[in-house]
Amino acid sequence: MPSTPSLAEVFSDAELARRAAVDAAFFKFPVAPHVRVALEEYPPHVYITEASNGTWTAHGAMMNLLNLLAQSLNFTYALSRPSDGQWGRVLDNGSWTGMMGMVHRNEVDLALGPFAATWDRAQAVSLTTPIVMDPLSVVVGRQSPKTNTWGFVLVFSPATWLGILVAVFAFTVTVLAVSSSSGNKRPGRKILGLMGLNVAFEFLRTLLQQDSRIDVKYRPVKVLLGCWMIFVLGVSRMYSSVLVSVLTVRNTPVLFKNLQDITQNPSINIILEEGAAAASIFRNTKTGAIGAVGEFFKQGRVMEMPLTKFLDAMNTRVHGKKDSLLIAEQLLCSAMMSQSFKEEGLSRITRLKL
Repeated sequence: MPSTPSLAEVFSDAELARRAAVDAAFFKFPVAPHVRVALEEYPPHVYITEASNGTWTAHGAMMNLLNLLAQSLNFTYALSRPSDGQWGRVLDNGSWTGMMGMVHRNEVDLALGPFAATWDRAQAVSLTTPIVMDPLSVVVGRQSPKTNTWGFVLVFSPATWLGILVAVFAFTVTVLAVSSSSGNKRPGRKILGLMGLNVAFEFLRTLLQQDSRIDVKYRPVKVLLGCWMIFVLGVSRMYSSVLVSVLTVRNTPVLFKNLQDITQNPSINIILEEGAAAASIFRNTKTGAIGAVGEFFKQGRVMEMPLTKFLDAMNTRVHGKKDSLLIAEQLLCSAMMSQSFKEEGLSRITRLKL
């Protein structure tokens, strides 16, 4: 019984290789080759379930894609995992780690990934057309939600409060000016000052939903008071509607808002996937905020670990903590955050876009 040919043996046929390149959309192997495939767990793309006897099985979106390709192209496959659990990075001697190394050394025919496309990787292996765009995200810990005692003040921004005080001052000055010009006798400065304080106080009473005792015997003053009450009605409606949500929803402090905030923190440590493209990008970039993160390597503030240890690191080093954060692909972060919430029952982490 003839043995199953390898992928290299099948493509040694020049005519078959030409047909595969020219008519790729409709190509199918006439004889099913056996393809060696490397993969590693990468939620939500690939999940690996390990049995007690040491065997393991893989499933997920990328496995569905592999099975679809095997069926449509007519090939069988065998799965293997890198001994170091890495995707792969180039070493100083030119060799590669992880799945990249397995492909580069011809130990496997393809690595399932998905892989981030970098210049170094493109020089070592052939990359397929991208199948997913997955930007980097930052997972940071957040503190326990707190109710802000000064929430009733924080309903409006400082600029809005300043605008209200300016409006009180403007209406007060206008009322004094109208009253002084309408009367038969112009009051002195001392009397005018006391009148101003009294009028300002009355405007503030109206703002606090109290009655007004301003003398309205002059028609212009009546018009001004009516305009003020319309202004107060709008302000009070906005204030009361926002106040309920501010006092009901507890505030959750966020330590960082962007990459610049991270680089300016002298005590934060960063967790990166060992052998991943992100670590190489941060390590090799020399300028900008990404270059500033690269300085963390020199300071010993970067922890690189296999992807299989990421979830544990998220739960023990990032969840509710202030001194560590994790940088990885957005879909991976979302999957791990969901799993963390499932295990912990409480989410004290949040995700930021890089």
